Amino acid sequence: MGSLGRDESKHPGCQYEGNEDACSKSCDKCAIAIKTDGDAALLEENFNQAIQFYKKALFIDPKFAEAWNNLGNAYGMKSEYHNALRAFEKAIAIDPTYGKALYGKAITLRNLGKLGEAMALANIILEMYDAMEVRHFKKE
Repeated sequence: MGSLGRDESKHPGCQYEGNEDACSKSCDKCAIAIKTDGDAALLEENFNQAIQFYKKALFIDPKFAEAWNNLGNAYGMKSEYHNALRAFEKAIAIDPTYGKALYGKAITLRNLGKLGEAMALANIILEMYDAMEVRHFKKE
């Protein structure tokens, strides 16, 4: 497997999947829709707003590994590495094979100066996934 995968059975699905036309797209209780709003804010580099959206999505669905992962990314982009590390660890606790969360944790460990732990985790990721970005990470 070339990409950093995840176990889809451990990630929420939308009740309207396959019937998207029936979705009102205005449900304030849909963790997926709120996470998507967070993703848009993250793309615009509005990190504080993204964090708020991810936290709201996680309040609704605390086992939403992708929201935990993206929360970690948002914190990492703000250089709040301890918060990022906690978020990545939550995502990994939900889905231990979630490569993006494992990789985010490795980057965060490196940013915290924990190079040995970061490289050990990169090796674990490479045992699961043949991921070019992780091989590049190790070379850096």
